[in-house]
Amino acid sequence: MNIATFVDHNNTTLTYLQEKDYPNAAVSSLSALTHLRASQEVQLHDLQPQRPPGAVDSSLDKCMLLYQDFDEDEAELSSSVVIYHQGILIPSTMVGDPRITTPILIFNSALAHHLSAEASQGAASSPRELNKAKRLYELAYQSQTISENMMFRCAIFNNIAMIDLRLGNEEQSKQYLSLVMSVMMTFVEQGFRVKLRCLQGLWANVCSISQTATAA
Repeated sequence: MNIATFVDHNNTTLTYLQEKDYPNAAVSSLSALTHLRASQEVQLHDLQPQRPPGAVDSSLDKCMLLYQDFDEDEAELSSSVVIYHQGILIPSTMVGDPRITTPILIFNSALAHHLSAEASQGAASSPRELNKAKRLYELAYQSQTISENMMFRCAIFNNIAMIDLRLGNEEQSKQYLSLVMSVMMTFVEQGFRVKLRCLQGLWANVCSISQTATAA
């Protein structure tokens, strides 16, 4: 399987995200997915064996932590929106594992479309791009199967909640933020300080749920 192409496109996507060039990040992310699909078709045609379960630590959370810079530049595109904005790099030891590559590339594509839509608020294309991002987040969630992926799922729950809030689906947004709160509290109870630090910006969203409940 020729892995260089989709990995290179993913790296380009991450560069665009860091530069806040979200439209080009979205284009690059879709190219990464296209090349991933092509490489998987070649793999099936050549009947190459799949990497056996357990051959590597296929936790997406591990990938999220490996290159986490813990910056303070959380993607707060408005006072009411805190997005998990860190794209995920595919570690060189995991490029042959579809349990890693597929959900990461889909998540990064969702993130690129999400941030692009947020940056162009008021544009006619914004709701359409938000809905596309939401579908991609849902697909990323469906494509991951490892039980340890709690951080990954938390990031997806949070970002879908922010999309629903933008689209006026407040009740759905609250439901997703309740899931975020549940994961965060699990990390608190289990003493996962590094994971909490990685997700620290999401506390603002969790607190908004608590304040709403108190006001009610």
